[in-house]
Amino acid sequence: MTLPTQPGSPAQVRRSQEFYRLKQPVLSAGAIYEIDSSARAIYIGPDSDLAEVRLGYFNPDADALNDMVTADVSVNGPIVGRLDSLLDQQYGGLNQEARIIAYPVDIVDPTYQRPTGPLAVPARRENVAPQIDLMVALKELPSIPAVRADRTLRFPRVPFNNDAGVDNDGSTDLVIPIYGRRMVTVQIITPVGVGHVMSFFIAALQPGFTSFPKFLGSITKAGQSITDTDSVVFRASDQYNLDEITGVGNTSAPSTFDYTENAGMPLPKCKGMADLLIINIAPNFEDPPPPGYSLVDLFIKLSDREE
Repeated sequence: MTLPTQPGSPAQVRRSQEFYRLKQPVLSAGAIYEIDSSARAIYIGPDSDLAEVRLGYFNPDADALNDMVTADVSVNGPIVGRLDSLLDQQYGGLNQEARIIAYPVDIVDPTYQRPTGPLAVPARRENVAPQIDLMVALKELPSIPAVRADRTLRFPRVPFNNDAGVDNDGSTDLVIPIYGRRMVTVQIITPVGVGHVMSFFIAALQPGFTSFPKFLGSITKAGQSITDTDSVVFRASDQYNLDEITGVGNTSAPSTFDYTENAGMPLPKCKGMADLLIINIAPNFEDPPPPGYSLVDLFIKLSDREE
C-alpha cells in the first residue's frame, strides 16, 4: 500500500538550510505530507491555521507491523528531540520508505456549507482555505514559540442582496478557519444608508458528515446617515446567555453560582474553541435597504491569546 500525498508535499532540505518549513494550503481532509529529512524538533509554525498535526516515524525496535510510531504536535506542544527519516528502511506494513509522515489531526473541510432551512440558504459563500505551517528544525533550538502569530483577514466590499431570491435569502456566508484560536476580533464598517443583520456561528467539524454550527449571536443595523463601525470580540473562555425569544447572545462575566448536582442550576453556556467561524451578512428587512445589493467591510483578527 502506498500513502496518498498532497501534490508538492515531499519536504526536502536544500541550500544548506537550518530548518525546513512545510507551508501550503490544505486541499483535502486526507492530506498527507512526507518529510525526507531528520529533525531535532518539529513544531507548529507561525502562519498555521491547523492547531494539531500528527507525525508518523520509524521505530527500528518494533516488529514489522508496528514499526510506525505516532506523536501529535500542537500549538503549545512541540516535539523536541531527534526524529529520523530513514530512506534506506521501509515501513513493514506499508512497503514504503521510512520517511517522517505528517497529516492533520484537525478535520479539514475546504467546502464547508452551513446547513440551513430552505428559506435561509445564503446567496453566496466564501471559504477561506486553511493552511498548514509545520517547522522542521535541523539543529537544536534555544526556544520554540508557544503560540502562533496573529492572523489578520480583510474582506473589503462584501456584497449581500437586499432582497431574497427564488432559492436563497440574499445573504452571504464567510467561512473562516479558527482551529484552536482563543480570541476573534471583528470590526464591521457599514456605509451610509446600509442596513443589515450580521450573525456569528462556530462549528466543530466531525468526520464523514456536515456539522451543525453553534449560534453565538447577531448584530442588527439600521441604515445610518454616516458610515458606522461596530466591534465584536469573542473569547474562548467567555460565558454567555442566549435570549430564548430574540435569539440574541451577549457575553457575561463567569458566574459564581454553585453548579453542584443538588443546586438545581444549569451550567452556563460557553463559547469555547472550534474549527470554523461562520459570519452571515443578511439584509435587515425591518429597515429595507435600497433595491439591488449592498456592501460592508470586515476586518478580522485571530489570536491564540485572549489578552
